Amino acid sequence: MAVSAAPAVRDTQPKEGKQQQQQPKVENDAQAAPDKQGPEGNERIVNNQPVVGGQPAGSGQFPFAVFIQISLGETRSAVCAGSILSREWIVTAGHCLVSSPKDVTASNPISPKNVVVYVGSSNVYAAKPYKAKQVVVNPQLDIVENNYDIGLIKLGTKLKFGSDVQPIAIYDGQIGSGVPVKALGWGQTSNVIAGASQNLMQVTLTTGSYAQCRAIRAPFTSHNGDVICVPTPDGRDSCYGDSGGPLVVSQDTFVRTNKRQIVEDNDRSSTDSRWLLAGVTSYGDTLSGRPHPPCGSRDGAGFYTHVAYYIDFITKATGLKKEDITSSGRESSAANKMMVAASEKIVRKVETSGARSLIERRGAWASLPMVAYVSAISLLIFLYN
Repeated sequence: MAVSAAPAVRDTQPKEGKQQQQQPKVENDAQAAPDKQGPEGNERIVNNQPVVGGQPAGSGQFPFAVFIQISLGETRSAVCAGSILSREWIVTAGHCLVSSPKDVTASNPISPKNVVVYVGSSNVYAAKPYKAKQVVVNPQLDIVENNYDIGLIKLGTKLKFGSDVQPIAIYDGQIGSGVPVKALGWGQTSNVIAGASQNLMQVTLTTGSYAQCRAIRAPFTSHNGDVICVPTPDGRDSCYGDSGGPLVVSQDTFVRTNKRQIVEDNDRSSTDSRWLLAGVTSYGDTLSGRPHPPCGSRDGAGFYTHVAYYIDFITKATGLKKEDITSSGRESSAANKMMVAASEKIVRKVETSGARSLIERRGAWASLPMVAYVSAISLLIFLYN
């Protein structure tokens, strides 16, 4: 991240009378140098200063965020970020997973053997590397128009979840203007100094108005379409190298957590339960439409691929079930778990109180399941209201 939070492909939208010249920027985010070794032992991460307008992430604060290194040859590599969806799957930007800036289409994906994903720490040097087994790019990826910019990485070894490694649910509710969001990444932290950050950075932003966003991206309709728009009038933004990184919303923004508690799997901690994945960093643009605009331009905006918009692509490519990876699916699952737990608790209470024998003597034992079910429903209504 940088003086802003502008996405890793920092290029412009087509303007009338001018042909856009888009070029992915991720290839230059980290370059080889002999004086400091990086995660692969021969790569250099040259910048470790904090994001302007942002701050370093705390240890274990975002256990779903991952650092992605793409080898471009013997001495060069690209830096992107991503989010953990399951033990095997990572979601990131599609343009991170194509092999040539001259042919940034889904027909030219990078080889999985050139992709390494680092998990388990906000400090990239302390993170554990996982080799990629498969790379999937949305078949309609179009970098010129900045459409369908989403991709997936399947790991060769399944992750072990713990306090520092956790999946994140995809937020599939409505997103309006003025919603606080947070962008994460290991990208460059300055428009002056190139290179990735050693530590995961975070910056707090706000979704823009329809007028602000449409002025920069003509096809923009709403944050519930294919992209989420975040203006950068105060200079805070994501930057080159942040591509594919998470744009998250707090569960507290949409849910009264004191009365609606999402029940997670047994091996999930509550560390990341407050964060939901809204987008992945895609590109940045400005009103002036100048090529390769600096991060955090006062007349600019960062655009993030709206992950929920591509839920069908994700489920089809990964085999994951929608109810297992979305916020609404997990809430539904939580409600079911609560109902079953409440029913079982009521049955146990009835049994221990001796009511079972009384009901049996009256020949009404068959009605007990219905009693428990109605009681559970009443309890859920109380909890949710």
